[in-house]
Formats: sequence, structure tokens, C-alpha cells
Amino acid sequence: MAFSILITQQISPLNTYLFIDGVDKYNGDHVKLIRYLDKLTLACVKFILLSRPAPLCVKAFASCPSFRLQDFTRPDIASFMGDRLRWKGSFAAIASKRPEEVETLYKEIVDKASGMFLWVILVVKALLMAADNLDRIADLRARVDKLPANLDKLYAEMLAQMETVYRRQTAMLLQIMYQSTRVSSKKPMDALRLSFAIEADADVDVAIDAQICPLTAEEVRRRCQVMQAMIRSRCCGLLETNAESRVQPGCHRQVQRIAELVASSLALPHDVEGSEDANEDADGNRKESNEDSVGGETGMIEVHFLYKSVIDFLEQLQV
Repeated sequence: MAFSILITQQISPLNTYLFIDGVDKYNGDHVKLIRYLDKLTLACVKFILLSRPAPLCVKAFASCPSFRLQDFTRPDIASFMGDRLRWKGSFAAIASKRPEEVETLYKEIVDKASGMFLWVILVVKALLMAADNLDRIADLRARVDKLPANLDKLYAEMLAQMETVYRRQTAMLLQIMYQSTRVSSKKPMDALRLSFAIEADADVDVAIDAQICPLTAEEVRRRCQVMQAMIRSRCCGLLETNAESRVQPGCHRQVQRIAELVASSLALPHDVEGSEDANEDADGNRKESNEDSVGGETGMIEVHFLYKSVIDFLEQLQV
């Protein structure tokens, strides 16, 4: 009701374009949905719907103008693969020796992707790891042929290939991360906290019996490096880390001056007084506080799921 009033009001006329993604995941009647949206469609209101070609959606939206996204993303996907694969380590050696076969492999991946960039990202990661394991071009093509085109099935296949000895830790990491997304928090999960959470797998009394004391920068660094290595080797690419970028020593003064110039040219208020005294020494080098050296470099390495679709996959009962 409120939306209908908004788009039909004449006090402040609006030209409105609405993008609705994941229409295929709508649990109701798709025919009723298209009828409802059709009633709301006016000269000043347009809807752009995104959906997989599920039979119900294809039938419901058959009368609407449409196009296939994969018909427009093929060049982008091919370019992405070239950038990621052609010049990377072991795969680069394969590409230099067997260029024609590698080009054929690229085409097979693009065809199978059907426009899904996420699927391509996961496949590229798998191929890079396989190349580092000295797989031949025939082995790589066999891997691509075996991979399912459906994302959920691809996730399941990736987990199924995990070494048995690692599967318990894989399950714990994914479950801890999944539960962290269900808890309201201003801070995302980071590598340091995750290291303590996963440590309880070996001994549930570790957290209870641990001595309460400050962590040294070296201990934080060690824990985060171990956690990053564990995520790479245990999580099949479903989890990723994202280290915060830091201003390099000596650059702070230049950044500060650029900020002043931009603010003054745009007549924007800016607060720069005293910042040099607080953040730089007499030579203009950035000061390092204990909190910054401990938390900034490694303690704030965020851990997150590759995409929300991984969370949707983990919520399935069979998983």
C-alpha cells in the first residue's frame, strides 16, 4: 500500500527504476507476482527483474521483454580468466607450452559458466591449485568436465574432495562462521578470534583454563598467520580473509596534505589540526601505537564467506 502511494503521488513526481534480484527464489505464485508488478508499472515506474531460467519464471515472464545475461558477460569472463590464469605460476608454464589447448579449456569454462562469475571464480581457484600440484592440461580439462554447473552442487563437490583428516576442522570453521553471521555484531569475525574458537576443538577446557594476560604482537601475528593458512587448506575457497590495508610509514604527511587541498578546493570542513602531533614524529614518520601494531597488521584480518550463496548452501538440511 505504502509503495503504491509513493509511486502514484503527484506532490513530488518521481521517475523510478527498481531492480529485483533472485525472483526465482520467490516462494509464492510467480504469475500473481508478475500481475502485481504489471499493475504498478507506469510511465514513470519501471521494473528490472533478475532470475535464473527456472521453468516457473520462464513461463510467468514469457510476455515480458528479456535477455540472457550470459550473452553479454562472455567477453568479461574470458578476460577475467586470462588475467587470473595466464600469468600465474605453474599455470603460466602450461599456457606457454600448450597455448591452443589452454584456449580450448578457456572456451569450455566460459560455455559451462553460463554467465555465472562466481562459478568461474571458484573454478579458477581450483585450476590454480591443480596446476601447483603439477596436473597436466588433460587433467585440468578432466577436472572442468567433472565440475557441476550448479553452484550448490559445486560447493558440495568441493567439500567432498576435502581430505578426510581435515573434514572435522572444515565443518567447525564453516559452522563457527555461519553462526557468527546470525549474531548481531558491529565487528565481523576476524582471524584472531577465530583462532581461539577453533582451538577449543583440541581441548574444550583451553578457554576456561587459559591465563588472562595481554597478547604480544608476535603471538597475534602467529595466530593470524596460522589461521589464514588453515582457511586456505581447509575451507575449499568458501571462506576468505581480507587484511585491512595500512598507510605505509612516511606516507601519512602526504595523505594529510592531499586531504587539506581537496577539502579547501571543495570548501569542505576538515579537521587536520593536531593530527600530525598525534600521529607523526618530528621527522614526519607515522607513530606506531601498541594497539596499532598488534591489531592493525594482523589482528583485524577479517574472515568472511566468499558469497552469500555459501550461507544459503549451508542452510540446506542435507548439508
